[in-house]
Amino acid sequence: MSYVPAGFRPVVVGSHSMAGLDGIADVDSGNYGGLIFAKPAPSPTGLTGPWSETGGGIPDSFEIFIVPNANSNQALKPGEQAPSQPRCIQGLCNAWSADGRVNIQVASEGNALP
Repeated sequence: MSYVPAGFRPVVVGSHSMAGLDGIADVDSGNYGGLIFAKPAPSPTGLTGPWSETGGGIPDSFEIFIVPNANSNQALKPGEQAPSQPRCIQGLCNAWSADGRVNIQVASEGNALP
């Protein structure tokens, strides 16, 4: 990545799936990848189980999903052109490849990002 906001560190990465437990459950859906960044990153020592994916997830984090447009919960409608600027609402931003086939979604847990 060419830019990560100051202080954020990658804590979960999914390849050919989204990051986290949802990504594991959805591994065969054709998604491209996902990442979770946190500020500060949770300590990896002393864990007795995985970080919770329910009840708030990792505090002060944001997640990036890279998925086919058809898999997105914010998918472009058939025939709709990909917007030239990201669409953002309440801690959730979506951008698409120029051809509209790929959706990149950034979700901010607890509004960690402006």
